[in-house]
Amino acid sequence: MNPEENANSSVSMKESVRDFLQGNLNRRSFLTRLTALGFTAAAAQNFSQALAAPKLPASPVDGPVSRVQGNGGAILVEQLKQCGVEFIFGNPSSHNGPLFDALIDRKDMHMILGVNENTLTAIADGYGKASGKTPFVTVSRPGFPNTMTHIYNGFKDQTPLIVCADQIDEVARGRHGNQETDDLLQAAEPFTQWTWESRRPENLAEDLRRAFKFSSTFPRGPVFLSIPRDFQFVETEVDVIDMKYFTHSNEVRADQGLVEEVADLLVQAESPLLYVGDEVHMLGAEKEAVELAELLSLPVVQPPENFRWSNSFPTDHTLYLGDYKGIMRYPASVDVLLNLGGRLRPHEGLTPLISRQTKIVQISLNTEGMGRVYPSLLSLPANVKLFAQDLIEAVRSRASKSDIQGWRETRRAATETFKGRSQKSFDRVVQQRWSQRPTSVERLGMELKDALDPNAFIVQEMDSGEVIVDRILSFAQDRMGHISTAGVALGWSLGASVGAKIALPDRQVVAMLGDGAFMFGGSQALWNMQRYQVPVLTIVLNNHAYDGERNRIWGRGTLQGKQGKDMTCYLGDPDIDFTHLAKAYGISGAKVNSPDELKAALKKGIEATRSGEPYLLDVETARRGPGAESTWYPSYSVAERSKG
Repeated sequence: MNPEENANSSVSMKESVRDFLQGNLNRRSFLTRLTALGFTAAAAQNFSQALAAPKLPASPVDGPVSRVQGNGGAILVEQLKQCGVEFIFGNPSSHNGPLFDALIDRKDMHMILGVNENTLTAIADGYGKASGKTPFVTVSRPGFPNTMTHIYNGFKDQTPLIVCADQIDEVARGRHGNQETDDLLQAAEPFTQWTWESRRPENLAEDLRRAFKFSSTFPRGPVFLSIPRDFQFVETEVDVIDMKYFTHSNEVRADQGLVEEVADLLVQAESPLLYVGDEVHMLGAEKEAVELAELLSLPVVQPPENFRWSNSFPTDHTLYLGDYKGIMRYPASVDVLLNLGGRLRPHEGLTPLISRQTKIVQISLNTEGMGRVYPSLLSLPANVKLFAQDLIEAVRSRASKSDIQGWRETRRAATETFKGRSQKSFDRVVQQRWSQRPTSVERLGMELKDALDPNAFIVQEMDSGEVIVDRILSFAQDRMGHISTAGVALGWSLGASVGAKIALPDRQVVAMLGDGAFMFGGSQALWNMQRYQVPVLTIVLNNHAYDGERNRIWGRGTLQGKQGKDMTCYLGDPDIDFTHLAKAYGISGAKVNSPDELKAALKKGIEATRSGEPYLLDVETARRGPGAESTWYPSYSVAERSKG
């Protein structure tokens, strides 16, 4: 290893992929970095070859390159079309005049206007998650900081997202001109896969292609591109290239010998556990995960809500146990944990949430999370879908019919028994709270289960109402869908539901959020629903509190809990009626004050969306936990102060 390679051996996966794709790192040095990150020599070769060779169609019709002449705005639009972009998410920024001009007469691309950059980025993120495509957002430079909340969410979710902002004219840089900042890139750097400011007008199409390449290549995530304003007005001639000619393959397979080693571990294990994460969803591996679980009768868990944004396993499957917890009631001990593309929840303090006796095997295309907290017996950089396929074959070649039958009679039977008892306990809770006033989240969830379409798509941002998506509604790849955000920066879901409905116009889309989440994001997305006729059913769980946050604060034995005084989490006074906000945008809605009103209100809301109209339900829900009854808060009156 030469000195330069040695110095770079500890850099991150993100930096290594970036340097290789930019051409700043040769193949030999890239292989050295991958080995330092935990790749075997064969896996490193496989991955580098996948990155170096874009997918090519078998028989290109028009060829990979088109020569385009025009100003910078027109060139950007032509390259965006070749990147598969149908919707441009933007706001009324003066630097984008040429880009807007280029869209006027196009029927194949659509402008989605956002009146606030925060909401706009959430809309794009929801569109990207629901469609699997990389959305493009363009905003003005003073509005760029407003995008950072949901760039952060996208970063935590590792979802592709391009955010573009203008910079002051190149000839005027450094003079502290109108709305100038010295370095927007530095602000975006912590939450992005790549940041870049265009240097020449003739490089705009190339810069845009590179942004899409970085965003969509594992480890995925947001990218920020800054373009000097005058570049959009400059006439030039450039090449635009179809995205399929610069998209890199994710078809990375693990060494067959290591696959067989994992198969041996699982066949010999007494109490194995399958842990499935977002990469299973992103790479379409749910079918393989189910087949593997059924073959070995593996109990299945997913990461906790703060460590995933999707569902990667049918939640009504008899082997599915819900979110992984530090102390699992069942199985009480785990000897082998197979992690397919999920993030493991780290320690709480110094206490590990996975036993030191558990043998951990991790499969992921993002090596940065593997071995970061927990020592792993094997960490294999590979495509989880391909790995699961290979693992299934390896297990079948080792397991006899009596082995498979034995696992069904022991592990599967025990899992089904535990899940059955757990469901009965939960059913009793539902019955106990059925007529509770204000409405219990369990009652709301059961009414939704009966009312929603089988393939409804839920965009969720709730804390105290999380039980609805965890225990009541059932999700699977080919049935009801669900997205959230692991970043948990609030104010995401209302906008994200607009983007999800744009991506899935033929599916019922429901935004479910708490009153606190609604106030974080504001009501701007309601404007988008009405402007673009986006028939989303919005359900606000209105308990006038940050319930979950209060429970976490008071649960640590604080003075607030002892005195019954809530310093920060009670949201009543004023008690907001969210239907009035909806009405301001011309959107109908209903206030649901008791559980007996739920069924009729849901029916009316669903009928409205089926007729093409958005609708909002403001559902009064019960607070829970320590301090639930308290309405005390530290009052202060400016009016009284001014009189004094």
